[in-house]
Amino acid sequence: MKNILLVVLCILCCCCNRDEYISTPSDIKISKSAFAKINAECPHVVTTYSENDADYVVDKKEDLQSTINAASPGDIIYVKDDAVFEFDETDCNYLTRDCYGNGSSECAFVIIDRPIKLVSGGASGSYGATFTTPARILPERSRKLIRIESDNVTISGIKILGNDFMTNIEDIDHLPQKEIDTSYNAYTPGVTDGILICGYNNLTVENCEISGWSQAGIHLKNSTGHKIINNYIHHNIRYGLGYGVSFNTTETATTDGLVSCNSFEYNRHDIAGSGHENESYEASYNIVGYGGQPSWTYSFDMHGKAEYDSLCPDKRAGNTIEIHHNKFNNRLIPAFRIRGIPVGEVYIHNNSFAQENECDAIKQSVCTHLQSEFINLRIENNTYASDELGITNNFLYLNQADKIIKFSGNVSCETAIGEISRGWSNYSRFLVGNWRNDGNDDLIAYHEGLNELHLYKFKYDGSGFYSGYDEVSSGWTNYSEFLVGNWSNNGTDDLIAYHKGLDELHFYKFRYDGTGFYSGYDVVSSGWTNYSEFLVGNWSNNGTDDLIAYHKGLDELHFYKFRYDGTGFYSGYDVVSSGWTNYSEFLVGNWSNNGTDDLIAYHKGLDELHFYKFRYDGTGFYSGYDVVSSGWTNYSEFLVGNWSNNGTDDLIAYHKGLDELHFYKFRYDGTGFYSGYDVVSSGWSNYTHFAVGNWSNNGTDDLIAYHKGLKELHLYKFRYDGTGFYSGYDVLASNMGSFTQFFANDINQNGRDDLIGITETNEFYLLVKDGNVVTNTYIGVFPDLKIFLNGNWN
Repeated sequence: MKNILLVVLCILCCCCNRDEYISTPSDIKISKSAFAKINAECPHVVTTYSENDADYVVDKKEDLQSTINAASPGDIIYVKDDAVFEFDETDCNYLTRDCYGNGSSECAFVIIDRPIKLVSGGASGSYGATFTTPARILPERSRKLIRIESDNVTISGIKILGNDFMTNIEDIDHLPQKEIDTSYNAYTPGVTDGILICGYNNLTVENCEISGWSQAGIHLKNSTGHKIINNYIHHNIRYGLGYGVSFNTTETATTDGLVSCNSFEYNRHDIAGSGHENESYEASYNIVGYGGQPSWTYSFDMHGKAEYDSLCPDKRAGNTIEIHHNKFNNRLIPAFRIRGIPVGEVYIHNNSFAQENECDAIKQSVCTHLQSEFINLRIENNTYASDELGITNNFLYLNQADKIIKFSGNVSCETAIGEISRGWSNYSRFLVGNWRNDGNDDLIAYHEGLNELHLYKFKYDGSGFYSGYDEVSSGWTNYSEFLVGNWSNNGTDDLIAYHKGLDELHFYKFRYDGTGFYSGYDVVSSGWTNYSEFLVGNWSNNGTDDLIAYHKGLDELHFYKFRYDGTGFYSGYDVVSSGWTNYSEFLVGNWSNNGTDDLIAYHKGLDELHFYKFRYDGTGFYSGYDVVSSGWTNYSEFLVGNWSNNGTDDLIAYHKGLDELHFYKFRYDGTGFYSGYDVVSSGWSNYTHFAVGNWSNNGTDDLIAYHKGLKELHLYKFRYDGTGFYSGYDVLASNMGSFTQFFANDINQNGRDDLIGITETNEFYLLVKDGNVVTNTYIGVFPDLKIFLNGNWN
């Protein structure tokens, strides 16, 4: 009897070890209750079957081959869902020829030589039948579980498990290629395929789980019109082999097929092509997971026909390939690599890549040489990780070889990490600033060998520095305390530096047109040997920054006022007050809300926090001070920020004795702090690395802190009405024990700071973007990082 019933298809979710540092992608959802589309956007019809309408129902392994031999074209053979067929050597059909007509001793456990449908899966939502072989049987012979010798065959709803796992692929990964080629043979022991078709056309494989085959889960040779749809294909790995779906072609034949809506992971290549000129495939709507390592794999592949020939007489690599609407989740390996030049075109479009940019996702080599420009590849409308992160800024760093390296945040086929300058071994004191007022920062660095300060101008297009440098001046051996600030109020930054030999503070004014420093310098004053605690702030409210410094010899705080026209400091200084020997923790902030900055400092002798209010007209501090409170011996980690959103800055400090973070709110009228404090929370003994910023974009600053005990970065959001922090915190990232540095950087150039963290292995992560915690945080790795040059390098 024939009964045909369509039911919902069910996919097996198997347990497999995943990379510890990468979580399972949310897109890959394997249903245990009913067959469904792996990718909800899959445009293809997922056909499922039931034994009710089958021509034959099989529940014993011994009956399977005889039932196939008895079937007529178009018949449906249904294998009961709970059947487990374990094939061993006694089930082997030894072949006298391979698919090329050569002699062979290969084994095929099941041979389908007529256009039928071998199906299972879906009855009452249960799994389909399992076809499997024990691990390591027939080690010297190649074997195929199912060999197709007919056109128009369908296999659906069956778990096809080979248990042929070559686990030492990672073990040999570190060896030199010559040693690998000498010591390891990809074809020993004999290779295995889950499904093989050679010389026949129009195979459909759908709704299957295929795993554990050393050569290929599905091997397509010299045949066309195949459809591989809605399968879970994983853990097909062997050195030199290990393919989810493999296309293979001889000189005079043609092979092609559609590979769509599948879930791939832990294959050496998820799709591979042998490179012959009549070989094509379309890969679409697949979800590609993890499992590859950079040195030995990539997701989708097309070999070069003669790529390893030393003379490279034939540079061809396949015919036409279309890769579209796939989601690639593994950022560690290229998504696609072609090892030659296609006869037709490779069209790559509308994919989502986990890689940062096009050239990380897509590679082309010709005769083993990586190409800087693609040949016969058309690439458009894809998205990359940098799109999701919105990175438009570039990152610059000095590496261990004393070269300046640029990490590009764009998605063009520019090398993401590239050297832009070399020969920095004699440089120190890297000063990033707005030197030319062109929208980008530039770099001033001190050359110890030449004893000169050099200005390196960054190009407006973000591509790198202009050649050469401008010498600021010579004779900088004795300089220290380099202070960058907007001193001249002309749109560019300027430089103040302390000359130890002359014991003077020198002001170097930068030209408004960005052409360089004016000749010479202005002496701020002499006798700076005893100065410490240099405080830059808007003290005079005239549009320029000013300077306050502590004189140890006189035990005084001196205020140096900068002229509004940018011509230099006024002569002399104002004494803020004397008796500062016992002061520490100097905090600059807009406390009085009168247009100028003010000063709060901790007096160790009195154990008090003192508030020095600066006059609105910029003439100096008011006489005396206000005592914020006493009993500050146990306080540390003083954090200034606009917490209350009332126009003034506020103070948060950590109390070691109580192990609490305390919030001191400043009055809106600038008269002082409110009495008492609010406890943010307790249990802060393990916190380090405090960062203040407007992370939540609600008008108040927020707090980010690193918890050593939990190895987590916590975001404490402040209420928009200024009444205090919200209860609890957001975990920005966990397992962060390796983070060593944090930087605020406007990665998307929208005027709001974002937070970047750097690990001890020099990996860069975006932790906060525009006030929101981001989950896809990885930016890139700078393996040879020496000094990060944080700035606006767009």
